[in-house]
Amino acid sequence: RVHGEKIKLKMRIIRLAAALLITSLVLVAAQEGQGTCSDVLSDTVKQFDNDHTEKLRKLMFDSRKQTDDMERYQSCVNSGNRYVVIVIKSPKIPFNIPLGLCGPQACVAGDYRGALEASRSKLEGALRLVLDLKESNFLEFEISFPQDFTSGKDYTFWFAIFLTSIILLMPFVSCAGNVVHPRRSSISMTQEQLIDQENGGTVKPVQSSTMSKVWQSFDIRSNFRKFLKTEDRDENLRIFHGIRVSSMYWVVWGHIYITRTLLPPQNIEDYAVISKSQFLAVIMGGEFAVDVFLFLSGFFFALIFIKKNDGKALTVFNYFKMLSHRVVRLLPCYIFVLLVYWKLTSLAGSGPLTLVYQSTIDGYCRATWWKDLTFINNLKELAENDCIPWGWYLACDMQIFLIVPILFEFLRRDFSGRKNLLLVLSVISIIYAFVRSLVENWSVLGFSDPKYFAGYYTRPWTRAPAYFIGAYLAIIYLDKKTQDSETSIFGRLRKSIGLQIGSFFVGLLICLAMIFFVAPEISYDNYYSSVSKALYQSLGRPLFVIGQIFIILPCLSGGGKLLNLLLGNKIIEIVGKLTFSMYMIHIMVLSFRTFSEPNPFYLSHKNLFVDSITSLFATMLVALPIHLLVEMPIVNLEHVLIYRKKK
Repeated sequence: RVHGEKIKLKMRIIRLAAALLITSLVLVAAQEGQGTCSDVLSDTVKQFDNDHTEKLRKLMFDSRKQTDDMERYQSCVNSGNRYVVIVIKSPKIPFNIPLGLCGPQACVAGDYRGALEASRSKLEGALRLVLDLKESNFLEFEISFPQDFTSGKDYTFWFAIFLTSIILLMPFVSCAGNVVHPRRSSISMTQEQLIDQENGGTVKPVQSSTMSKVWQSFDIRSNFRKFLKTEDRDENLRIFHGIRVSSMYWVVWGHIYITRTLLPPQNIEDYAVISKSQFLAVIMGGEFAVDVFLFLSGFFFALIFIKKNDGKALTVFNYFKMLSHRVVRLLPCYIFVLLVYWKLTSLAGSGPLTLVYQSTIDGYCRATWWKDLTFINNLKELAENDCIPWGWYLACDMQIFLIVPILFEFLRRDFSGRKNLLLVLSVISIIYAFVRSLVENWSVLGFSDPKYFAGYYTRPWTRAPAYFIGAYLAIIYLDKKTQDSETSIFGRLRKSIGLQIGSFFVGLLICLAMIFFVAPEISYDNYYSSVSKALYQSLGRPLFVIGQIFIILPCLSGGGKLLNLLLGNKIIEIVGKLTFSMYMIHIMVLSFRTFSEPNPFYLSHKNLFVDSITSLFATMLVALPIHLLVEMPIVNLEHVLIYRKKK
């Protein structure tokens, strides 16, 4: 019975949408002063009778619900009409509603906007019925003409083509270079060297030339072998590979829910139920994955910094050397992804919605590309109108990275002082977040609160505690006295399987508590008081990171064999090498899938989970060539040209 009612409701909505379309045409035709557009539409409407309906039927057929059907879009364009996409959006609904219309060539955006404004009450009535809304005047209209959008073949387009061509050609150039400058090995010896060796002399291996090493940097075969090679530098840290990969999947899973709701699903009538499902707490918990990334960055920065610079003064030269190393590792891949996303994605997509989406991205990138590449795109109010909006994390990480070496330099030989400083800075950040959340009454459902995004989500001074906690843990881990002492936490965990299991479950309990804290707020509005919300917003992320520490402590102490087997195995380590490229391109993959599919997606948690798995593997497949052709050659060139070993 319930299913039958849903079908009736869905059919009622479809009939209403068709009636709205006809009404809009009539209203456009009835407007005064619209010139040629009004005349054409008036002639079209007059043909709406039993004997002369062919033109209107053609118009309606090319304006059906499946707005991203390339065949109908092309049919409309070929017939001399002008395809228009009207995107209906509102902060009250979680997805944009595209209406594809094959209209007369003479009509412009103002004509359609006038018709939609006149039909606003009918359209809002339909949405209130489906989505259980009570507000009025909550809709906004964006009108665009996909066929008017070209891929922006300006100098940036041709530069993107040139850069991509160079990247694709370099492996072949590398092969040719290896023929001209063959790589010499230590066993290649001249006749004189062989005689010298037989007489007991010492033979120095012939070193490869710098040019040969440059060619080798782009050798895809050599890079692929390195990619598959696993290293056992510190068995206790293998768990971090699994943490990194699982966090990357969590990011993809969360963004699947966002990209799939950019367009209305097939089962729009089910959205009200799905949006109140407490399972969404797991999806929204994907926000914690960024804190895990910051925690990992802090841990490995402190680990490497202390090992290389412990007791040594941090000179200005060494500081900028560290900074340049980080920029060289991040920026080339960032530039490549930005150019491909900005200029080349439309060449691979299909359908009018892809063109509309790409037109929007083109406008954003023209205005903000320089903010992305200078790592300051997280400092504006919102990241929505940004070229690479997910790049805020890299900017936040970079900004924290700029100050931590300086803080460490002030306490060069004082491990305790460094730990206390990190602790104090974390407490200050938490207090700031608590006060601001209390004053502005931030929602625990972060995605629904613009104030939370502007004041907390992308800001380094609020996200820094996760980074500081990671650095704090690294200092403890490197303290040999702590590691060797049988009475320390590491010593006790090494000796007791029970403590290892207890540490794991305590950490798991903390993480689950932080994830599911928001569940009641999903089902019941304003479930928590302002103080409870402020406590969660200020303490939730640091506590989640602390929970992660309890989970991995058994592994850091030399135990946790099962965890290392599951999350630190060779396959996970190999996949972990792709996570940076995966993060950079995953939104491109998800958006491409969403806007290129001709049929609406059937929204359900099961379908979205399956979609997240397939999207993860699709992202891995796209990330692999970027890693082999962009990331690894840059790392190789850096070692050859900048960090050459002294002979």
